[in-house]
Amino acid sequence: MIRSSPFVPAAGQVDIVGLSWGSFSTSLMHLPKIDIILGSDCFYDEKDYEDIIATVAFLLEKYPDSQFWTTYQERNSSHSIGSLLKRWRLSAQSVQLSSFEADGELVANSNQPSMHTIRMIKILKSEI
Repeated sequence: MIRSSPFVPAAGQVDIVGLSWGSFSTSLMHLPKIDIILGSDCFYDEKDYEDIIATVAFLLEKYPDSQFWTTYQERNSSHSIGSLLKRWRLSAQSVQLSSFEADGELVANSNQPSMHTIRMIKILKSEI
């Protein structure tokens, strides 16, 4: 699936680098050009939200054409990253899971039924 993605360079090379949210290490400062930052279920514990958003904001400032795509399980509808996005001058766009056939009742084509609400968003540097 990733080979057919418009985000894969013509040479077909995809570099994967792990991040520690909120840690601005030397390796983070010297990352090669970033197109997409992927995160899965990052927004689990509210105490980590600002570290995640601060790291993403730093990377989007350094690479303004990049995007942060993440999924999360909606655990509590009162938890929101809206104020953090505003503070860090970021915006979020909802991505419909149906746009890539991920909206079935089974999680990732497994035999595990999903009794949870899964959301996907794309975070970008705000135009404002």
